[in-house]
Amino acid sequence: MAERYLALLHTGEVHVASFTERFRDAAPDIPLRHVVRADLLAAAEAAGGLTPEIAAETATALNAALEEGATCVLCTCSTLGPAVEAAAQEAAGPILRIDRALAEKAVAESERVLVVAAVETTIGPTLSLLEEAAASAGREVAFRTLVLPEAWALFQAGEQAAYVAALADAIRANLGDADMVVLAQASMAGAVAPLRDLGVPVLASPPLAVAQAVALFRAKTVPA
Repeated sequence: MAERYLALLHTGEVHVASFTERFRDAAPDIPLRHVVRADLLAAAEAAGGLTPEIAAETATALNAALEEGATCVLCTCSTLGPAVEAAAQEAAGPILRIDRALAEKAVAESERVLVVAAVETTIGPTLSLLEEAAASAGREVAFRTLVLPEAWALFQAGEQAAYVAALADAIRANLGDADMVVLAQASMAGAVAPLRDLGVPVLASPPLAVAQAVALFRAKTVPA
């Protein structure tokens, strides 16, 4: 029998190590394979968002992972989220969007959400997902957005500590009356720890998505 494994599609090499560590902590027995397609996010940033061509390339990459033998695939890029879910509807196997579990938890537990992104192209897909999740849950939730491109420049320069500090400082300064903060990108998860004293929950997608992926992988690999 071929080895069963979980594939991850990233748009940055930095996510390989961070997600490997998260899966090692959550489910060390699950084999992983990583695919890095930085060109997909770069193209979306250059175009100002997803285009049909980028969505098609994303679907091709996700389906290729399944065709090569992955039991399921997790895409860790929020900007590509709509393309991921569109591809999942027609794929031969399960494909997960990084922020679906995040959105469902956020709208179930809050009424006033501050949605924070460092990449402009991420805020639209994330906000649409949150609004859809709220509608599906029959919840009235108010969303306010905060986009921090200056922080993203630090991330791109490899200055991770400065990136996290910039995120945390901006969130503190702009919290307002929010009763929850949603970090829209996986790269922002490091800001959770320095904001533990913020007084409201700060949600990041990686822990929730990893738990969802582990559960799905185990469900798909239970012997018949």
